[in-house]
Amino acid sequence: MMLRELLTGSVVLLAVFASLPSFAAICDRNSTTDVERAFQIKLKVVNRREVVSQNDEMFMLCMLETTSDKQFFRQRLQENRRDAANAAPSDRVSAPAPLPRALAQKALERWAGMRNQFHPKVIGVVDWPGDSMALVDFHIRHFSYDPNDPLKQFSGNMQATFRRYTDGRWLLVEIRSPVGKFPGENIIVK
Repeated sequence: MMLRELLTGSVVLLAVFASLPSFAAICDRNSTTDVERAFQIKLKVVNRREVVSQNDEMFMLCMLETTSDKQFFRQRLQENRRDAANAAPSDRVSAPAPLPRALAQKALERWAGMRNQFHPKVIGVVDWPGDSMALVDFHIRHFSYDPNDPLKQFSGNMQATFRRYTDGRWLLVEIRSPVGKFPGENIIVK
């Protein structure tokens, strides 16, 4: 009775998976793009000893044909995960530090001071680590945006763009507002 229930459950489970379009199309051994993806995953796991995502793991298990290949792949992936968990902190690749709010405030105060403006107030920082950039929203009052006419002023929110250097320095690239774009004056903070 137990074996019959187990077999019935397996058949039902396979029928459910087969009916899902995403499972049915998870991999195609004849597709050039799927073969290339499998090759890249294999390079990561076997040659570079990296850990891959669960989606890549499931994809690769689908692409592998023999049980021994699947066992080898699983074993190597488990070893890689164990090695990554036991790696010394200095061996781990860490994401670069985001732009601290205080540094953004300091850079914007220097920028405003160069223009004899009132102090800006940082509202928030949005960091884009993959692009080595950060956007900073800030508020400023009585900003004179036309040097020829000091009566043309703007009060409101503006946005600053910062670029991260590999040594941890941040460069103020530009300032954007509803009244125009302004150069960041190459202000660097660290």
